Amino acid sequence: MVAQGSSEYDISFVTREKDGPEAVRSIHDEFSLGKRDQKS
Repeated sequence: MVAQGSSEYDISFVTREKDGPEAVRSIHDEFSLGKRDQKS
């Protein structure tokens, strides 16, 4: 199971164990999670 909870929205779904890391990376990429604005 992959779950992402943030503020008022949560995303949960089931995937094969071997597909878990790719699923998490895809979610992070799609929703720009874990990325911070780089200010100069």
